[in-house]
Amino acid sequence: MTMGASLLLVDDLPANLFALECILAPLGHRMVRAGSGQEALRRVLDEDFAAILLDLRLGDMSGVEVLQLLRSRERSRRTPVILLTAEDGDAPTLQPAYALGMVDYVRKPLVSDLLRAKVALCVELHLAREALRRQELRVRELSAQLQAAHREVESLRTPGEAPSS
Repeated sequence: MTMGASLLLVDDLPANLFALECILAPLGHRMVRAGSGQEALRRVLDEDFAAILLDLRLGDMSGVEVLQLLRSRERSRRTPVILLTAEDGDAPTLQPAYALGMVDYVRKPLVSDLLRAKVALCVELHLAREALRRQELRVRELSAQLQAAHREVESLRTPGEAPSS
């Protein structure tokens, strides 16, 4: 079980949020509730999430509108989003979500094992991206240190000494 990941659960019905929490609890991740699209957008301003589970039909706006706004923000641009819907996967209502980079969708009523597997995969992807980002930062730091050391060595050379290659 991988700890430390946060999931954003977005649904305007408290009973659905409770059901999601019950289904996903065995994964051991922190879960943050949002009861509207606006609340979800506020949450992503303050926190990074490993995955967002987003209902297609919210009271204040559609899940596709929320997804579009999520993708317009740097912080949530790459966050995996799973859309929760009673719609068929071929329905025209899902096509815009695919175009906006929705990772996957799950039909209601939810199948617990399927949802957990999809969320676990999203979390794994998120954690791998974070590890890669940290490694890239470390490589840049080490490269800068190496360049600084090389400049210092070059500045210590006596005149007439051949530069190193």
